[in-house]
Amino acid sequence: MPGRWPGCLAAVDREQVLADVRSRLDRAINEALEGREGVTVRRHALDGNPAELLAEFSTAVDLIVVGSRGRGGFSGLLLGSTSQAVLSHASCPVLVAPTHHARGAAHLAHLHPVGPGLRPHSPR
Repeated sequence: MPGRWPGCLAAVDREQVLADVRSRLDRAINEALEGREGVTVRRHALDGNPAELLAEFSTAVDLIVVGSRGRGGFSGLLLGSTSQAVLSHASCPVLVAPTHHARGAAHLAHLHPVGPGLRPHSPR
């Protein structure tokens, strides 16, 4: 009954949400890869717990890249629960990248992957 529960969302079409996510993912990756020959990116948009899915995928990939929450100040030093879980359970190196879109990608140059068999980069 429409209007009976103000503020409640209508049923979510999960397949449509995944289709929208895949479309936005394709656009973002295609834009990022423009002019970069020889780079291979496998794209996956799945429904489920992100940390569990990424940990499972970590057995079949060379590197997992996850974003941080992008908060500033003290809370910016903390990792979100997904990135923390992926770092703890992944079988491959994991790169946690800040998501500060306004600054562009240049600020990511100092990041290095960490994971099994790798050590975090120490600033010089």
